[in-house]
Amino acid sequence: MRVLARIDLKGCPRRFLTFIVMLGFAFPAWGQYFLPARGFGQNKVRYRKFDWWALKTKYVEVYYNPEYEDLAKIAAKMADDAVEELQKATRHELSTVVPLILYETHYQFEQTNIVTEILPPGVGGFAESLRYRVVIPFDGNLDNLREVIAHEMTHIFQYDIIYGGPLKSLTKRIKPPPTWLMEGMAEYFGRGLTEYGEKKGGMEITGEMVLRDAVLSGTLIPLKDLDDFSMLSRVYLAYKESQSLVTYIARRFGQYKVVQLLRRWKFLSDSEKLIREVLGISREELERDWRTYLYRKYWPQIEGRKYTYEFAREVTPDDGRKGVGHMSPAWSLGGEMLAVLSAREGELGIELIRLRDGKVLYNVTKGMRAYRYEDLRFGEKVLAWSPDGRWIAFVGKRSDRDRIFVWDVYRMSLDRRLDPEGVEEVTSLNWSPDGRRLVISGIKGGSPGIFILDASSGRTQVLTRGLSDQVFPAWSPDGGTIAFS
Repeated sequence: MRVLARIDLKGCPRRFLTFIVMLGFAFPAWGQYFLPARGFGQNKVRYRKFDWWALKTKYVEVYYNPEYEDLAKIAAKMADDAVEELQKATRHELSTVVPLILYETHYQFEQTNIVTEILPPGVGGFAESLRYRVVIPFDGNLDNLREVIAHEMTHIFQYDIIYGGPLKSLTKRIKPPPTWLMEGMAEYFGRGLTEYGEKKGGMEITGEMVLRDAVLSGTLIPLKDLDDFSMLSRVYLAYKESQSLVTYIARRFGQYKVVQLLRRWKFLSDSEKLIREVLGISREELERDWRTYLYRKYWPQIEGRKYTYEFAREVTPDDGRKGVGHMSPAWSLGGEMLAVLSAREGELGIELIRLRDGKVLYNVTKGMRAYRYEDLRFGEKVLAWSPDGRWIAFVGKRSDRDRIFVWDVYRMSLDRRLDPEGVEEVTSLNWSPDGRRLVISGIKGGSPGIFILDASSGRTQVLTRGLSDQVFPAWSPDGGTIAFS
């Protein structure tokens, strides 16, 4: 590896830019409910001018801010490993060195000028077909970074196989391949390969859960609808179905058939003809056989499992309806209420819900967006109710970083805002037993860590720092110890 001079990254003319946004493994199963409605009528705001440096290897050129050179070296090694694995698996050599633009946080990633589109919080990276650029934020988890890099590098291989090199997509009129093939391949190869070029990893636990639920509830998305994800509301399920289908094809017909589907697409440009020519069966037969495989895999598991209604009571009956969802619940002191992060038609908010009947008693954040914060942080453990029942703390983005807002339950009003010193993103938080401090997990200077905040002043103490994921801190009952995962 060698470090080159600093580079001023400029985007290509926007009228020529074509790209595909890849959600990667940073897109959570509940993201379909919790991605804020963003894009129309919004302008992309850039809060800083980036000082780009370049690190060139055999296969990639990583662009990064100089203070994060260690992270750039790790990403470069991951990308080189992914390219070597993909060359072995696809029997295709890349035609060019791939630019990889690395951002230290998602909020920096959202400011990119590579594309003009607004990038919502759930987008874990993208690869564009015109100039073969890969753009990725670091979320504090090296395993996620490795998988997202492999996912996006798979897309670069796909573009290279279809178009034959950067800029050639401008002159070749080729219909975009089915999304299930593009994303299914990226998920399949993104899980890692053996030394013989065969896939070694399976589906992650959350994906397995979502796919199993769709099979058992009879809500699988039909294969014909997976040709284009743009009109689907259950995007995460579409990714997992596509991964499952490509895995099924690789195991039944051979992994080389998956690559052959892509190679033949530019000559056929028809999904039904493609499947029949390469696999020797119709699309209907492929879907029937794949679904039968899923039924045989998952239906026997009912014997050792219970449906939720058999052991639990649903508190929020509107969950699961289009555009509605709840997560990150926090108990009130008396246990009769929950504070929850809610999504209704793409708008995030925090609601107080009565446990007895699920009635929404109060919308804590009503009217706060725009003048208090730009977006609420979504995820697990992003709001917390203080042990004495007086305060609710939650996380919201303001300008280019996260802030912590403290709401007064007694006065039913926002009391204060805390600005964790130097922490760009806050991923979870928890009150101390005495209610005087908050412990948070977050990203500071491109490194994840655990931090302690004074609940009144916001004074920040660094507890841990490193390049390994550190999340969900929790206090011991006496307040003397903090555990995290």
